[in-house]
Formats: sequence, C-alpha cells, structure tokens
Amino acid sequence: MRLTTPRRHRRAGAPTPPHSTTDLHRARLGRRASRLASRAVLLAGAAITMLLAAASAAYAEQVQVVALAGSINDVLTNIRNLLMSILIGLTIVFATLGGIKWVMATDPGEAEKAKSALKNAGIGLILTALAPVLVEALRVVVGA
Repeated sequence: MRLTTPRRHRRAGAPTPPHSTTDLHRARLGRRASRLASRAVLLAGAAITMLLAAASAAYAEQVQVVALAGSINDVLTNIRNLLMSILIGLTIVFATLGGIKWVMATDPGEAEKAKSALKNAGIGLILTALAPVLVEALRVVVGA
C-alpha cells in the first residue's frame, strides 16, 4: 500500500509529504519492537514467578497427615476444603491467563474477550468464597 503520491502525479510546486515511507516503516518497526519487548518482560516475569513458587514448595515443612476422621462431618468438611482449594487455584490460573491475554491483545475484540474472562474469573472467585456460607446455611435449615 503506497502512502505517498508518486512524483509523476504531483503538481509542479506542490510540497512533498513530510514523512517518507521509510519513516513510516521505521515507526511501525518501533511499535512492534516495543510490543515484543513488553511481551518478553511479561513472560520473563511469569517464568520467574513460577520458579520462585516451585522453589518455595521444595522447602516446605514436612507435615504429618492423619488419615482418620472422627465423624462423617469431618470427612465432608475435608472434602469441601479440598474442593475449595482446587477451585481457588483454578480461578487464579484463569484470572492470570485472562490478564496475560488482555496485556497481549492487539485488537479491541481480543481485549474485550480478555476482560470478560477476567470478570468471569472474579465471579467464580466470589462464588467459591460464598460456598462455605451457603453450606452452613443449608446445615442450619436442615438441622444437621
């Protein structure tokens, strides 16, 4: 796509355009380079975070787990806590992926999809946080 008028079609004495096509190409390359640099910094930060999380897990204390439960309520409470931990972990993963997609979005449609992914992750986190409250309310209503 030619952005300037060819010399043969210009009027005599007409001013030349202020920017040549090479200047426009340099500007585009500069924007691409800055976009790539920001993506590289984001990915490097994510990699460092993952490495630090893995390193801290390697030095965790040894915990003695007793597999015996006193009652069925203890078993159900343990299952609920395990499911909540898994759901919160998934919510954090989806929120992180949505944030990365939002930062790396090049057109407005992708940015809107990423924003809706972040919003859905927030809704999931709220529902996960409210789950124990709802379970306790059901226990009170049922009388267990």
